[in-house]
Amino acid sequence: MQRRVLNVSKEKIPPQTSFSQTVSSSMSSDSPSSSQELAAYPARCEKSNAVMRAVLLFIVRGMHPLSLVDNEHFITLVKELDPRINLSCRTTLTNVLLPKLYEEAKTKLREELASINHVALTTDGWTSNTGDSYITNICAFLKEVANEWNSDEKIVAIVTDNASNMKLAVTLGGWKHVSCFAHTLNLAVTDALKNNSELNGILARCRSLVAFFKQPSKANSQFKKNGCFVKNIYNYFKARSSDALELHCYYVKKRRGDPAPLDFADYEEMQFFVCLQLLKDELEANLKTRFGRDEDVQSKALSTFLDPRYKKAYFKKASTSVEHTLDRELRELRKMSNQNAPQPRDRPSLIDSQQRNIFKQLHTETVKQKNLERRGGENTAVSNILLIKEYNDWPLLEDVDPLKWWRQRLGDGVMIPLVNVVKKIFCIPATSVPSEQIFSKAGLLISKQRNGLKPSNVDMLIF
Repeated sequence: MQRRVLNVSKEKIPPQTSFSQTVSSSMSSDSPSSSQELAAYPARCEKSNAVMRAVLLFIVRGMHPLSLVDNEHFITLVKELDPRINLSCRTTLTNVLLPKLYEEAKTKLREELASINHVALTTDGWTSNTGDSYITNICAFLKEVANEWNSDEKIVAIVTDNASNMKLAVTLGGWKHVSCFAHTLNLAVTDALKNNSELNGILARCRSLVAFFKQPSKANSQFKKNGCFVKNIYNYFKARSSDALELHCYYVKKRRGDPAPLDFADYEEMQFFVCLQLLKDELEANLKTRFGRDEDVQSKALSTFLDPRYKKAYFKKASTSVEHTLDRELRELRKMSNQNAPQPRDRPSLIDSQQRNIFKQLHTETVKQKNLERRGGENTAVSNILLIKEYNDWPLLEDVDPLKWWRQRLGDGVMIPLVNVVKKIFCIPATSVPSEQIFSKAGLLISKQRNGLKPSNVDMLIF
């Protein structure tokens, strides 16, 4: 049988045919003769610039080391694609091309921010495996960075975790701090787990099982030979309480798939339900402690009130204060609008006015003024009260996208002032997890092959 396979393979593939010869023969019609020498592209021509830009984007987005352009195998690959390409060295890539690409992206972002009235930021700290400390700047975090982006006055709030240094940095910058919802929820669950010894014991046993199946062993091989397959084994990372939930759900599901008769040990396991009840009580207390004062945070209360699904349905004490907060926001936005509005033209002279129909002109101005007040344009106390009342008269919606709902209100001139407040408040993210996700990529940036990167180059690569 083995000889037969060898004979067939020899018939299909000639012994003297190599991979390079096969590729060369297939491309012979498109490639020039081997004796013909091709002139290299000029150093700064359009083609060379386009190639190096594509190579740089490949390195940055693929998180490859900048020294890739000096790798002989990569150079050979590029030469096979086009012998006329001469790659720039790593020094040119790092000191010239990378800063240029960074400035292009920075200029594009600055132009986008120029047309935005309100900005909310998230930030998080991180230390690389080289010992350098970094902080993610999403638009700005430090005062000088905010001034550089001309966004200091546009910042509505900054969302971070509950670390004291983060809170202090935001406060010293003169901005409003909003705690990350995901981080706060995780702290509440983690604290509840710490006080439950029974549950911690079960987690320890689950981690032992995970460690067993994650490593190659004779027992694991025998387990698979018997037709038992384990898929998607979850491990438990103490920094994320969701891992503990997934771990429990996984093993409870596996246990239900193999029922066994009740015995005395099962009655002992029923005591675990008492453990779960204690966990529930502890978790409820922690949630009340960490989220019980959210109504006092104006941005959170206002965003809830402006959500047509909730409004004041779940408020316990902020039902009145949230309307005062909304009235103040309407006044502030109107004040900013008046400051940015162009100066009115001089009023026509008395002679010109007398030449017109005085009564018609008076009626026209009155109609414009009344319509402006109806839309909340003057933002007087009365118009704000009527505007808020009109919003309250809308029925609660069971399931709707609040952003789409408010976008539909743009066609209603009466609700436009509230739409402007929504744009300001709804831009605040509920969590700073996107910043943490950046560092999951940053951990790949500074690998063993890239541990010589300067912090300034790391900032440009992440950006």
